[in-house]
Amino acid sequence: MADTPAASPTSAARYEAALESFIARLREAAPPGPGRPATLEEALVGGTAWIVQRQIRHGAAADAPGLLPELTEFVVSPYRSVGKR
Repeated sequence: MADTPAASPTSAARYEAALESFIARLREAAPPGPGRPATLEEALVGGTAWIVQRQIRHGAAADAPGLLPELTEFVVSPYRSVGKR
């Protein structure tokens, strides 16, 4: 995952398609609403991918599953406030 975007044009395209798929799924689950940034899903997916990539680059790939609770909270938290404004 850490080197996929730079490995080849094909791997970069697959990586981008995977990210776009996750972005689309988040948007389907919670369609954009008033006061919510249009780029929220891109930021959430991109931030999550960056954190996992960093973990891998630092030689701690085996510890990456331990990030799941924190990353889940990161992705879900903006949607908890929907309708509370």
